[in-house]
Amino acid sequence: MEEKINKMIDFAISNINKPYRWGGNGPNNFDCSGFILACLKVSDYIPANADITAQDIFNYLSNQNWIEKKCRGAICFFGKTRYKITHVGLMVDEYRFLGANGGDSKTVNDIIALEQNAKVDIRPLRKDLVASLFPNT
Repeated sequence: MEEKINKMIDFAISNINKPYRWGGNGPNNFDCSGFILACLKVSDYIPANADITAQDIFNYLSNQNWIEKKCRGAICFFGKTRYKITHVGLMVDEYRFLGANGGDSKTVNDIIALEQNAKVDIRPLRKDLVASLFPNT
């Protein structure tokens, strides 16, 4: 499992500073769910053809024997409740997450992303963290 976690984090770090773009699934830009999907796909945690939202990622992993754990390699979910997930990222340690951040549905090109400082980066954990799931196998 450690090898898969390292693969996920290495992939995530290699994409730092790529622009956020609403609906982006890579490889040149990402939204939050597209970025985490790419991380999960590269480490074989999710099927290669999956194209789902942050809420759907939470639902999928919850049904795949992932456990609630806040640590390096956990997928962190943000929102008001577990049924209203609005953002997703990858924990790099207990205090920070890596993800496609800073954009929204108006972030539709790289120029707007640059203006909003919307990109893949590492940030402190947000206060609206509702769950962090870690692979159990």
